[in-house]
Amino acid sequence: MRILTVVSDAHPDLLEGASRALWGAYWQNNQDIEDASVLASSLVEGTGADAATVEAWIAAAGKQETKDALKAATAEAVERGAYGAPTMFITPDTKDGDVAPEMFFGSDRFELIASMFNLPWHGPRGPPKSKL
Repeated sequence: MRILTVVSDAHPDLLEGASRALWGAYWQNNQDIEDASVLASSLVEGTGADAATVEAWIAAAGKQETKDALKAATAEAVERGAYGAPTMFITPDTKDGDVAPEMFFGSDRFELIASMFNLPWHGPRGPPKSKL
C-alpha cells in the first residue's frame, strides 16, 4: 500500500497499471511482491516507468512521510465507514448538485458499479486485448 501511495502521489496516471501489475503478480502468478526484484519488475512492466523511477518509488515507500500519508488515508476511510478492502466511495456525476458518495465494499461490487454508470464490465483483467 505504501508503494501505491507513492505512485498515486507522483504519477496518478500510472496508479491503475501499478495496481493491476501487483495484483497480477500476487494473485495470478503466485509471486512474492515483498521481494524487491518482483516488486520492481512488476512495476516496470505494469507502468512502463524506467527502473530508476521505480527504484525511487521503492525508496520513497520507506520514508516516514509516506507511512504518515497512508495512515492518514486509512484513518479518513475508516471515518467515512470503511471496514475492509476494497472499499470504494463513488460520487455520481449529476447535474442536480451535490450528491453524497456511495460506499461499496468488496471486489464483487465492481460489476454493480459499472452497471450504475452504464459502463461495460470485463472482469478483473479488463477488456480483452485485440488479436489484430
